[in-house]
Amino acid sequence: MPSTEESAPPPAIPRIPWIDLLLVVAAAVLVYLNALPNGFTLDDRPIIVDNGTVHDLSNQVRIWLTPYWPGLVGLEAGLYRPLTIFAFAVQWALGGGDPLLFHGVSVLLHAGCSALVYALLRLWVGRFPALAGAGVFAVHPVHVEAVANVVGQAELLAALFVLAAVLLHATRPPEGPVSLGRTGLIVACYGLAMLAKEHAVVLPALLVAVDVARGRARDVGAYLRGTAGTGVVLISAAAVYLTLRWAVLGGLSGEAPAHLGFLQDPGTRIPTALALWPEYLRLLVAPRTLSFTYDPGVLPPATGFGAASAAGLLVLGVVLALVASRRAWPAAGLGAAWFLIGVLPVSNLLLPIGTVLAERTLYLPSVALALWVG
Repeated sequence: MPSTEESAPPPAIPRIPWIDLLLVVAAAVLVYLNALPNGFTLDDRPIIVDNGTVHDLSNQVRIWLTPYWPGLVGLEAGLYRPLTIFAFAVQWALGGGDPLLFHGVSVLLHAGCSALVYALLRLWVGRFPALAGAGVFAVHPVHVEAVANVVGQAELLAALFVLAAVLLHATRPPEGPVSLGRTGLIVACYGLAMLAKEHAVVLPALLVAVDVARGRARDVGAYLRGTAGTGVVLISAAAVYLTLRWAVLGGLSGEAPAHLGFLQDPGTRIPTALALWPEYLRLLVAPRTLSFTYDPGVLPPATGFGAASAAGLLVLGVVLALVASRRAWPAAGLGAAWFLIGVLPVSNLLLPIGTVLAERTLYLPSVALALWVG
């Protein structure tokens, strides 16, 4: 006989006061009002200002079936984010290229993500702990690059749709399979998230982690039967996305820039990637200094498995231990699982990406900090 605790139904979905959502949204907007007068800078210029695809909203084929970066660089970079390019094209058409509209949209997207983080937290914690966690997410300094720089909308859009899909899945009725309508909405969010930025492909793993934290996976057999249909559709959606990505780019990944060629060598890439884990921790809990670049001049590549890599391995080990510990769930285990799942695609541990570290890539993984604070 299973214990009473093991057979207990998932916790009820709490009521979410509108005033709480307004407080979270207000916090997210107020701290970024100073971003509204910003112009276009850095990658904004080649991706938006100098990109003919963004300036021609009528050419939908070019928007949806070309690489993210224009020209030959697009194929070399290996990035495919057509929803983000489409969003830029709409904003360019509506505002005539005025950066004010772009920055306003970025701030609103961040506010929407912050509200969804609050709703997610309310599945486990009370009103005021949820406000604390979502408030930290709304004002966290590490989000500056994603929110104040226009190309960061790729992060914001992907996170918005991932969080929406997670909430749709987590708030389904406790009995029976996921309904057809809810499955359709989840898969739609999944597809839009991947088309905004590729790291959203990890959504199915996040759904499983949230289900474990909600107590829905205690009976593994029943859980698999109830979620099999949704799982098959999500895997099919990912396969369609990867096929389309291959057709547009000629492969699933691109080439690292010349100054990051060391990322192509696993013997250098993996020790370097491990050495970044203490930096992730610092950026989340003590972001006293930030940087727009973490290229080799700022974070030199590891020449072997040294002290920095060992420290990173220790941090990674603690995260894995929290994920594996039944006692840690959901208080710390879900946060650890969320961070691990969210950061792995951008960590260079699995595959080389086009940067050593970028603060914008911590936008979705930083939901873990909101969970821990809550």
